[in-house]
Amino acid sequence: MKISRKLLIAFLLISLVPLLATSLISYYVLRVNIENDITSQLEAVAEVQHTRLETIIDRDYERLALITSRTQLRQSLAGYNQNHDPESQAKMTAILNDAAASTDVLENITVLDMKGRVAASTDPSLAGNDESDSEGYKAGMSGEETISLSRSEDGTLMQNLSGPLVLDGQTIGAARIESEAADLLSMVSDYTGLGKTGETLLGQRDERGDAQFIHPLRFDKDAALSLTIEKERLDVPMNRALSGESVVTTDSIDYRGKQIIAATRFIEDTGWGLVVKQDTAEAFSAVGTLRNIIGLLFILTSILVVAVSIFVSGTITKPVSNLTEIAEEISAGDLSKKADENVSGEIGTLGRAFNRMTGRLVEARETLEERVMERTEELEVTSQSLAEEIEERRQYEEALEQSEDRYRDLFENASDLI
Repeated sequence: MKISRKLLIAFLLISLVPLLATSLISYYVLRVNIENDITSQLEAVAEVQHTRLETIIDRDYERLALITSRTQLRQSLAGYNQNHDPESQAKMTAILNDAAASTDVLENITVLDMKGRVAASTDPSLAGNDESDSEGYKAGMSGEETISLSRSEDGTLMQNLSGPLVLDGQTIGAARIESEAADLLSMVSDYTGLGKTGETLLGQRDERGDAQFIHPLRFDKDAALSLTIEKERLDVPMNRALSGESVVTTDSIDYRGKQIIAATRFIEDTGWGLVVKQDTAEAFSAVGTLRNIIGLLFILTSILVVAVSIFVSGTITKPVSNLTEIAEEISAGDLSKKADENVSGEIGTLGRAFNRMTGRLVEARETLEERVMERTEELEVTSQSLAEEIEERRQYEEALEQSEDRYRDLFENASDLI
């Protein structure tokens, strides 16, 4: 693998791995902070709505107490219970009309006698009706104050307050106040801080124990007292609210089947459940935006790092590559090549050292050639002298052989001569 590629990989690992780790850690930390902010906001809204609802309920009970505490009304009812005289009934009707005229929020006030019949009412058409089976009458006769909701013929959500009428420590009847649930609707219709999908939900248990929504919902205007959720559906936060739990859930389902994050509360005075919720997609949209921003920054930074790494590795490897090429040419015998000495840093120092080394190789080569030439000349002179000496010796040996031949002839012919 080329050094440029190795350097590029090294630069990318050194820069992108810490960048990736930092991005992931930052995303996780910011996501946790955003989730905490969202859940804290929902809890705060749930607490505010819980307080507002309790204030509304307390104010309604005070209105009921203003009716049930009227002495003349209770005395007239006691007289009516004994003989059902029209005079007592007229007094009660006058008192009720006077109470209804003092406020704009009351629609109808009714007084029930001991047997559950309407003894007096601001609605004359109700006189004499038997309401002994109504929950308001049963609760009133047992000494309890209750709030219930119903829908009028035109679909208006009505609020019913019921409480006992007590005289001298004995329950002598019950009073019921009917009015539009304007304050309640105003509260649940306040979507401040809940975005486009958030809302406040109120529910109660129906006769089967299922969760029943008691008001029109933001995305289902006909849900009041008609839309129910099975009690076994613990993934729906209303069931948890009606069970008395005050929790924050991030993996719940609402009445539309949407994934939501929700905070729950339980209203002890009425037995209602309160849920403040928002769609998870909207609540955590900031997390998605954050993820996209971090991803985009990582991609842009990666591109910048790659570009810088290629540039830096090029500035380092190009002089090295040049030196490598020059070294290969010198090794092939071309000592005329020179490295660029104008490069700064260690590469320039290496180039100058390389040139000095090449110069010394050239000098050594020239010196060696001179010595070879001198030695060659010496060898030529020596060879010539040796050749002459060999020739002289050859001639000497020839002369000697001739002398030996003469002497041999003399010796061989000596006897003849003698």
